[in-house]
Amino acid sequence: MPVYYSKKYKLIFTFIHKLFNTKPRPKDEAFLTFLTSSLGLSPGSIELYQLAFTHSSYKNIDPSSSDYERLEHIGDCVVDLVVADYLYKKHPTVKVGKLSQLKSEYVSRGTLYRLTLQIFDPKYYRFGPNVAPSDKVCSDFYESLVGAIYLDKGLDQARQFVHNSLIRLYDEGRIKVDILSYKALFVRWSQKYKQVYSVAFNEQKQGRFLCELKCKSERTIGVDTSKKKAEEIAMRLMCRRLKIAK
Repeated sequence: MPVYYSKKYKLIFTFIHKLFNTKPRPKDEAFLTFLTSSLGLSPGSIELYQLAFTHSSYKNIDPSSSDYERLEHIGDCVVDLVVADYLYKKHPTVKVGKLSQLKSEYVSRGTLYRLTLQIFDPKYYRFGPNVAPSDKVCSDFYESLVGAIYLDKGLDQARQFVHNSLIRLYDEGRIKVDILSYKALFVRWSQKYKQVYSVAFNEQKQGRFLCELKCKSERTIGVDTSKKKAEEIAMRLMCRRLKIAK
């Protein structure tokens, strides 16, 4: 074979070898270790998972970069589905309204944000200069990561991740959750401990409502222009009085 062709083929083989044997850059290796060791994932495309943590402001550093929002959109749907399915099977006799309330507690912004504080490492977040991660964006990052897992590995793997992170830690009481409704919290407590209570409403002047709540030897009052809000105030005060919640 002529020398010209031997050199040509050598260059081709060298190019192919480099193409299929390229090692990740040090930063990519650290991120890959985070995904595999800390989160228990086995990513097929590291770029997809990096995208899950990339804010739109990162364009100021890399104008060609995309952001996490499309992944967050699909991840939000997956998280809702997995949690709704879990609660449906866990509570076979609970009605729809109660199931919706339970789901909202699992997937609230506050719950997801506190979860990310436990399982994510902020050094892998990609933001532009002088941009700090907000509670909302951090909670969005969880959903965008779930979206990346879904696209990369399918629904079963995404479901497993949500169960192993969000659902497990929530059920173990290791995520401090937002109280979305003191009335719901108080009613659950009264049913669990078989406590009797009474609620009375009186309409006041200027369209204001007074709600009087009695339980045990305690009495609380809530006043507002909304009957529902007056009741919520009374329930919140009672929860604090009885040390059901702070």
